[in-house]
Amino acid sequence: MNCPKCGQPVEPGTAFCTSCGQATKVPEQSPLPTSPAPNAPVKSAKGGRNMLPIIAVIAVAAVVVIAAIALALGGGGSKAGDDGITNSNSQFSMTVNSANGFLSTEPYAQADEGNILVMVYANLTNRDFTPKWISPFYLKLTCSDDIDYETSMLIDTFDSTELSKNEKMDIYAAFEIPEGVTPKALTYDDGTNSITVDLPSGFSDLTLPVYVNVEIVSISDADSGYITFQPDEGNKFVNVTVKLTNLMGKLLDTELYHYKLATADGQVHNPTYKVTPSITDGLQPGAQATLVIPFEIALDTTPTQLLYNDYISRANVTI
Repeated sequence: MNCPKCGQPVEPGTAFCTSCGQATKVPEQSPLPTSPAPNAPVKSAKGGRNMLPIIAVIAVAAVVVIAAIALALGGGGSKAGDDGITNSNSQFSMTVNSANGFLSTEPYAQADEGNILVMVYANLTNRDFTPKWISPFYLKLTCSDDIDYETSMLIDTFDSTELSKNEKMDIYAAFEIPEGVTPKALTYDDGTNSITVDLPSGFSDLTLPVYVNVEIVSISDADSGYITFQPDEGNKFVNVTVKLTNLMGKLLDTELYHYKLATADGQVHNPTYKVTPSITDGLQPGAQATLVIPFEIALDTTPTQLLYNDYISRANVTI
């Protein structure tokens, strides 16, 4: 080959011309990169791991979110929480906190014989855009006998009021139900909107509070000792001796009218004042006392139960 500058002969493989010093070797060029074949697999940056598990997790999360939105808008079953049992729909959210047996301290506010007052404590939230008029008359309690009981007016309940959107209020109401049945559900129904909270078995504790313990010590025939205070013909006096324990934190009333005596002939007798009873003026907290309570009953019958009711506690003691 010849030098491209001076034309002198140059030995093959020589990088420079020996006559003029001109470079004679052309640098080799790197080949241009080629595109991969159309069907060649492309690897991910993480070594080609399968994306299906990630897609599945995203799909499950989407289903959960959609279900939560549907529950908030359309309502669902009652759900237990730390504060009680809750149910919600597009108009209301209601939580039932407790349902307990209740005895009023007022004689005029007592349930009928064989019934019990149940006080239900709950709260209600208006979830609608329009205000809602809230009233105790819109409540009903469904019990294990499948009967719906309305709010009892024996006990004062919450006042009727208007709730704005997202406003919450505590509600409480008394229901008079038969002894032995238990609440199953509380419903609030204003005629246009309705919500029901189903109560699980065992949620309600309808055991009446016990403030006094009554124990029968003895029953004996009694004689007034005075001709003018003899029992009616065919009757006799009996003295029922009881031991009374005050379980309250305040003075216990020990008046005679708290006691009645049931007898085998189906009669229920009030104490008689023809015989002077042994009674104290009151019983201090935690103290015990022995009381003698006189009754007038028929000669041919026998006592079966001593009934005690002081309006805040009741006890039926079988003889």
